[in-house]
Amino acid sequence: MIRLVGGPNTLDRLISLDALVAVAQGGIGVYIAWSKDTTPAAALVALALVAFLGSVSVARFRVNDTVGSPEEALP
Repeated sequence: MIRLVGGPNTLDRLISLDALVAVAQGGIGVYIAWSKDTTPAAALVALALVAFLGSVSVARFRVNDTVGSPEEALP
């Protein structure tokens, strides 16, 4: 949770959010197995899809966290 709120860059925040979603998915999966009720399975699939698409879109369209001109950020 510390990385989610005050991560040094956007990728640290993304990784911590992915970990949080993975824990939530595990909890929903355990609930489904324990209760033998498949009603929350749709929520599990939707959460997995949203988490995947969110991670891919942030990784694809993120802006560099460096301060300064774009020429300075090039290696």
